[in-house]
Amino acid sequence: MSGEAIIGKAARVNLWALALMLPIAMVAGYTYAGVEGLIGAGLGVGLGFGFFLITALSVTLVSSRAPKLVEAVVLGGWLVKLLLFILIFAALRDAAWMNDVTFAFSVATAALLGLAIEVFVVIRAKGTYVTPE
Repeated sequence: MSGEAIIGKAARVNLWALALMLPIAMVAGYTYAGVEGLIGAGLGVGLGFGFFLITALSVTLVSSRAPKLVEAVVLGGWLVKLLLFILIFAALRDAAWMNDVTFAFSVATAALLGLAIEVFVVIRAKGTYVTPE
């Protein structure tokens, strides 16, 4: 299985997990904190899975290029996402229109689930470790 196929499969499974987790998190958020909890949970799940899907897209776009470029895009993408994550959390810190507890819990849960999915897909992938000449 090629690297593009592995990333594509991880992205597809992450999209399915997003589709399953989003309504569950929003119902739980609404139960916990009303409409503000629903909004916080929805944004949190979207943000958590969005970062994984951005990584998959960026790797897919540069995977046929030189390995150093792929490495630079992945590491640079992580740095940009980390800065965006900090800015988003800082901007939403005092938002009265959403519940910060449901937002934080949803982001953390989505991130852990997305990471678990990517690890599972990569471990189960069958591919060559050495490129034949």
